[in-house]
Amino acid sequence: MAGRIMVAPSFLGIGDHGNYNKLYVPLSRFFQRINSFNPDRIHLDFSGADRFIIGNHDPRILWLIMNFTRELVEFHLMTDWPLKYLGLLSDGFPADNRGKHVVIVHPEAADYDPLIFHLIGCCGFSPGLALKPATGISTISKNLLEILDLILVMTVEPGQSGQAMLLENLSKVSELAKLRQQNNYHYLLEVDGGVNEATAQLAVNAGADILVSGGFVRDNPRKIKWLQNLKRES
Repeated sequence: MAGRIMVAPSFLGIGDHGNYNKLYVPLSRFFQRINSFNPDRIHLDFSGADRFIIGNHDPRILWLIMNFTRELVEFHLMTDWPLKYLGLLSDGFPADNRGKHVVIVHPEAADYDPLIFHLIGCCGFSPGLALKPATGISTISKNLLEILDLILVMTVEPGQSGQAMLLENLSKVSELAKLRQQNNYHYLLEVDGGVNEATAQLAVNAGADILVSGGFVRDNPRKIKWLQNLKRES
């Protein structure tokens, strides 16, 4: 898909914090570092979030996120219970503030059902699906390819920052880019994991539209602009 490469700085571990008081300082620091460098969207990883969902949900966390940024937010639900969390997101957002935000679900989730993407749309969010390194493209049916707004290809195992990119997973990006072109699908392709100076161009060449980056841009937010300026090489 043509257009400038988009960058989504990521914050890992919202579920691990579990409550507003523990989350406020690290999340505020994250946004203070990146906001002035004009990221295209924000990627929030809800890892270890089952405890957060069941016992410690505080709606002020969602208010906090919306107060810190006006950018599109990707809610990456690395949890076994995305259906429950979708309900919490819907309760926490006014209806007129959902449309641009993305809810990303893993097909390995315990309560996964492909109908969740229709529910995400009915709740006013954009549907996204994430593929772990061991999960193949065959997991995504033709019907899903037609309705998804985003496909996230994970190039590391989820849950830990600072891992090296598993380069073999970029072949999924290339295949999905080819399928999109052949069938006029509209999904964006996103790469998450190990994005840095050595790997970002490889991901872009494979067909990535969006690069998720954690420590690489958090430690040096000026890298956001560098990533945005990358061009596809033939």
